[in-house]
Amino acid sequence: PHKSVSFMSKNAIATWQDYAEPTLQLGEIIHQPQRAQQFLMQSKIQLGELGATFRQKHPHIKKIAVVQFADSNNLRIYTNNSLFRPTFEVMGLNLITLEDQMGKGNLWGFNSLALSDLAKLDDDTCLVVVEPFSPMLRQEL
Repeated sequence: PHKSVSFMSKNAIATWQDYAEPTLQLGEIIHQPQRAQQFLMQSKIQLGELGATFRQKHPHIKKIAVVQFADSNNLRIYTNNSLFRPTFEVMGLNLITLEDQMGKGNLWGFNSLALSDLAKLDDDTCLVVVEPFSPMLRQEL
């Protein structure tokens, strides 16, 4: 039978629980509830370790913005209702979303912005670019 599991945040600010609950639902559906629980515990530990490593290697970076190119002039910036919010919280990092200037994120957890809007980011912000890029976009960039 067909089952649907949503990994979208229910709130304006995503929490770890927003993604843990559907993961546990998925574990029930595939008859592996213990493996789903184990996956969540291992993921949280691994993210914490990765965050500690990142902070140790880059102590000057306090803010991170996550973007994805739609084309060479337009991007998506991930917002507080995206999976990146709880991920970076577990990592001990601060997600910058520009929501104060652009409004809340859409249902999928991002806002659209122009390439020039990246100038609004503070100098101490690390820009993380989500791949993949199409071959055409890679050449344009």
